Amino acid sequence: FDLIYHLSKDGNIIENFSFYRNLEIIKNTIGENTHLFDTELQADYDYFHINSVQSMQNNRLSSDKIFEEGNWLLNLNHVNTILILDKKTKNILWSYKYEKSTGVHGPRMLDDGNILFFINNFEYLNYSRVVELNPVNNITVWYYEGTPKESFYTENMGFAERLPNGNTLITESSKGRVFEVTKDKKITWEWYNPILNEK
Repeated sequence: FDLIYHLSKDGNIIENFSFYRNLEIIKNTIGENTHLFDTELQADYDYFHINSVQSMQNNRLSSDKIFEEGNWLLNLNHVNTILILDKKTKNILWSYKYEKSTGVHGPRMLDDGNILFFINNFEYLNYSRVVELNPVNNITVWYYEGTPKESFYTENMGFAERLPNGNTLITESSKGRVFEVTKDKKITWEWYNPILNEK
């Protein structure tokens, strides 16, 4: 079952958080209308598949207890849910579930307080999307898709990072492709892993 460990620089455990020990709290947050809580599943099932943890940096919303520096921003991949945990109590302060999609990866709090993340399969239509979400009102303020949409798709993995110049660096893992897009969604640079793309 998924555990998060906070380590010191010399490798000692400062604190940890167990999703198994807090299963009832998580169920109350994300709801039980999901196959993940089917009692017939094997005990070793990867309930949440936590694939990203960020200790949030100072940002435009840091004066709000929910978004203050040091809180934990993390992702539950198998239920497409992003959570923010209080840095001290580990209580859930905020959650967002991206409906009708599978495979959310790498949520990151940006300097302006928005959250950037990658979706493998958006709307179950076999194309990927990068989303920038305003967590105050849960409105998508920016997104990137391919043209045509199906041209940008990775069934698993994938990541997006906002660069200092305002562009977004995106990893399309299954194709071995890395590319950079502007705010108006123009590709400025791309690279393909030659090993994955050998003829």
